Amino acid sequence: MAQTDQVKEEILNKADIAEIVSQYVQLKQRGGRLFGLCPFHKEKTPSFSVNPENQFFHCFGCGKGGNVFDFVMGVENLTFPEAKRFLANKLGIRYEEYSSQEKTHREIDRYQVMDHAAQLFANWLQSDEAAKAYVLSRGISEQDMRQYGLGYAPNAWDSLRSALLKRGFPVEVQNELGLIIPRQSGEGYYDRFRHRIMFPIRNTLGRVIAFGGRALNPEEPAKYLNSNETSIFNKSKTLYLLDRAKHHIKEKGVVIVEGYMDAIALHMRGFQQAVATLGTALTKEHLSILKRYTNSFTVLYDGDNAGVNAANRGVETCFDAGMAVRIALLPEGEDPDDFLKKRGAEELQLLLDSAWEGFDFYLSRIVKQHDPTTPKGKAEIVREMIPLLTKVSETFIRKDYIRLLTQRIGSEVHLVEDYVQRAVRKAALSSRKDGESAPAPPPAVKEADKGLTNLKKALIRLLAYHQGLFTPAGLNSVGKPRVFSETDLQETIPSCLESLQEETLYDRLLAGILQRAAAAGNTAAAQLASIFPDAGELSAFISVTEAEPLPTTEKGFQKLYRDVMDGLRLRAEKKRRKELMIQANGDYRAAPFREIDTLLFARGRIKEP
Repeated sequence: MAQTDQVKEEILNKADIAEIVSQYVQLKQRGGRLFGLCPFHKEKTPSFSVNPENQFFHCFGCGKGGNVFDFVMGVENLTFPEAKRFLANKLGIRYEEYSSQEKTHREIDRYQVMDHAAQLFANWLQSDEAAKAYVLSRGISEQDMRQYGLGYAPNAWDSLRSALLKRGFPVEVQNELGLIIPRQSGEGYYDRFRHRIMFPIRNTLGRVIAFGGRALNPEEPAKYLNSNETSIFNKSKTLYLLDRAKHHIKEKGVVIVEGYMDAIALHMRGFQQAVATLGTALTKEHLSILKRYTNSFTVLYDGDNAGVNAANRGVETCFDAGMAVRIALLPEGEDPDDFLKKRGAEELQLLLDSAWEGFDFYLSRIVKQHDPTTPKGKAEIVREMIPLLTKVSETFIRKDYIRLLTQRIGSEVHLVEDYVQRAVRKAALSSRKDGESAPAPPPAVKEADKGLTNLKKALIRLLAYHQGLFTPAGLNSVGKPRVFSETDLQETIPSCLESLQEETLYDRLLAGILQRAAAAGNTAAAQLASIFPDAGELSAFISVTEAEPLPTTEKGFQKLYRDVMDGLRLRAEKKRRKELMIQANGDYRAAPFREIDTLLFARGRIKEP
């Protein structure tokens, strides 16, 4: 059984990134790479590439890149430990999450405590007839209770605290996870959840990270109570049932509802693409997570005033994030469970299919509040639509919305467009802080700096190929052209780089490659991870190596080699000559001038006297 400190390397040696990525992206062969649509940004032409031989990915559109860990962390919204656990399970690598000496490891303890709490709640539901009867009355069978992990928090002050304490979990950890609350007296703790039906909230891997509780006492002021936010739970970034829905969302798009029971009711009747927010409005973070799975968003809310207002805010949030959304409203007074019981799944599907486009929904609600046949009414409608229109960054899309707006109120397109454009410019100006001037353009980069940067990038590509860290498209690793000599690697290149050190990212990449000690038997992916443990450096390395192809012939390699080495020497000598001239302070007889002559002679720029 592999231990935690060995798992990363074993995963990198065993994983096939092409196989992992193909579970999320449709890949097609092109040259020595696989290409598909990037899962991290919206695009129509595939710019997302996978290098099967070197086991990394890179998107030429958004710049994201890395190894299999980076991909899984990004596409599944996971932390590194979660991604490691995910990949280990997928690859059949079993390992202990902690040893007996490591039981205080904070992250592992949290997940284990939450798993035990969920199991205790589930057991208490099965043993409490009244609580079980309530859940059954909501149309949830015992099988569904188990499937969704429903539970019950007893009507007592310390049932959970005591049970977890007996299992070896200290109250400090329980308190940290929001399962118990310190007493106001400062002495002891009591359970946060009491006499409530419990809904375990899971991350995308299915690990319990929080709970929601529905009060059984009708006089309880807080009908629903969620866990407080912790290091493993952020309600603005968490969606209920996403762990079960994510694969269905890829096929059907997502349906967003408000409550736990709404989401469960939809799943039970075949709408398994449903997720619920957790007592909070739809956020940009929610959308950022969901767009990894789909670009089709439908909000399904109650048709009362609260539901309409929440839908309006949802439209604004989606427009803020540059995403389209559709709005479906249930009849007033009905939630999804009521609707499905009365009308059935087919009627709900029709309701979803006929959902409003977000802009139309937003506009229709504003038009209802004013008279579009009067000048005053037209002005009020346009004025109230301005905040939404200014959120649309693409000019051509904004023009389409303006056209729809003018059709509804019967005005000239160009007049409304001029008005909106002025508002957009005004909004851009007012978004700056008071007294803050327009942002200054970035300082111009000197050509010499650009040239040196390009030389270092080329050197990174050559060294990486020479060291066997990656194989460019069109080349294979067998019988590769020889690039550098031992003198180059041990003396010339380190000397030039020391002289030309700028403490940039590229300098760090070069230092990592030159200091590399290859681990026998490891894949290129494992070696890269050991050289660049920082994810940002690994991503930058992949960007550099993928940005420009290397030659495919020995002659081409030799030319690139000469250009790079000569360029580095020339810049190092120029820098040294400048330093020496400053040191000599104009005195030709000084020793530095003699060194300058030696430098120039060595480069063949002056004749020997």
